[in-house]
Amino acid sequence: MKPKKGAERLLRGALNDLESTGVLQHSNRMDIAGLLNPAAEMSDIFEATDEDIYQSVMEAKKAREGINNDMDSDLPV
Repeated sequence: MKPKKGAERLLRGALNDLESTGVLQHSNRMDIAGLLNPAAEMSDIFEATDEDIYQSVMEAKKAREGINNDMDSDLPV
């Protein structure tokens, strides 16, 4: 059996198992090509400027600091 076909068969089996236990709904599935080649995400990556990346990092840093400050305020004085 070819490796790609084998991997697809194993993945399909795992998805079927998740679906049968109720963890995954059939409508939430995607095919292998969509999983491995998310076109929308790829275009977003290449359109991001250095400024966009910087702003995202700074926003994440502020959010993380806000979470840490909130946790510190819960501590007894």
